[in-house]
Amino acid sequence: MRQRIITGIIASIIFFPVVLLGNEYSYAGIFSFISLVGVFEMLRCTGLHKTFYVSVPVLIVGGLMPLLTVLLPVADLIWYVVGIAIVLALYLFGAVVLSGGKVPIDSLCVMSLFCLYISTALTGTVRIYLYYHDQGVYFYMFPFLVAWITDIFAYFTGRLLGRHQLCPDISPKKTIEGSIGGVVFAVGFSLLYAWIVQLVSGLQPNYWVFAIVSFFMSVVSQIGDLILSVVKRHYDVKDYGRILPGHGGILDRFDSLLPVFILQFLMMHFVEFFL
Repeated sequence: MRQRIITGIIASIIFFPVVLLGNEYSYAGIFSFISLVGVFEMLRCTGLHKTFYVSVPVLIVGGLMPLLTVLLPVADLIWYVVGIAIVLALYLFGAVVLSGGKVPIDSLCVMSLFCLYISTALTGTVRIYLYYHDQGVYFYMFPFLVAWITDIFAYFTGRLLGRHQLCPDISPKKTIEGSIGGVVFAVGFSLLYAWIVQLVSGLQPNYWVFAIVSFFMSVVSQIGDLILSVVKRHYDVKDYGRILPGHGGILDRFDSLLPVFILQFLMMHFVEFFL
């Protein structure tokens, strides 16, 4: 726990100044790096990281996708992303055929799906940054708040009140009580956060939207955690990496954030968080 706390403090000192004080290029840059590392961790988990004709193009695409958000015209971005994804998919499955069975198709499918999931989610948070840039840090830090509050209070609520296992075959320590506690505290903190934003900035939050969206964000953050736990268990991997001592790899830290980024990216086109 001590190592976990120290790593968290050091990572925050490095990460948050870039996020809070940087511009769209530094923001996209840091998430491109996170995407690159996350994609590599998934390649290593599935055992394909040393198959260079598979791993190299996947790493290039995974690392570049968040940067494309600020380098390409927004109107054309979706077509670039779709086109790159189609070409990469054709290449990878062609590689399976040409390898003569040396590349296991099940591992390739798992790797392809989750690498697309990782890079798309992290591209989504860059789009959130650009879309809500006028509302500043108050909005694009919201997914981090919800996911991390859910994680922290699900843990402590489970320790105090947990009696019924949530998914014993996937994550034996998680409990139903902890899961509910994580959601409740996430909604409560999101409303508190919206109120503080109103006091500090003068923006008028839509409290109903904050409450409802944070509820769903909290739920999907826990699902995201369990999804990547399933992959680890399938490949008999304890942690995705060792880049964050006490936490594991990038995917061990961002597992709950990835679906939250996607959900917020979708929600921002349908709801107004500020009146």
